[in-house]
Amino acid sequence: MAASARAASRAAAAAYGLRTGNAQALADLGLDYDALRANQDPLQVTKAIVDAACGPLADGTIEDHEQRLVAAEIAGWILDAHSGGSVPTPDEIVRETIALIVFEAACTETAARLQQGDPSAAAMLAAEEEMRATARVLAGNAELSITGATEQELNTAIEKGIESLRVIWGDA
Repeated sequence: MAASARAASRAAAAAYGLRTGNAQALADLGLDYDALRANQDPLQVTKAIVDAACGPLADGTIEDHEQRLVAAEIAGWILDAHSGGSVPTPDEIVRETIALIVFEAACTETAARLQQGDPSAAAMLAAEEEMRATARVLAGNAELSITGATEQELNTAIEKGIESLRVIWGDA
């Protein structure tokens, strides 16, 4: 969970830097602002950000996959959010990151239970959408410093969110 938060934070910083023109934020991860701006393929841009945020592919563990998935989702969200308009605020980015990590952790923990009884694809999609919406509400309720979320605040919000989803989904 902490590793996912760190990877997501680095990916968020890079995507935010790209959206706001902060070349230094990208350089801090070894990325070139001008090259990313010139690249017209959003998937390649997101992949470059995720690779820089997460480092080289590890041994293919579930944890590595989850880190990369959350980093890719938050980077993609930042790059796409408010397309053509304003950039998401740092608070919105932190809350979306919390929601993504809580959602991914909850999905991993509840996937087997959801598949009991061989539910339809529509039922699985509906359950996923409910979990994602619940994770966003929980992230919206997280208590964060006005000057920016600390690592401890992120960890606490994520832990509380996961625990709340466990209770809601009956896994407590």
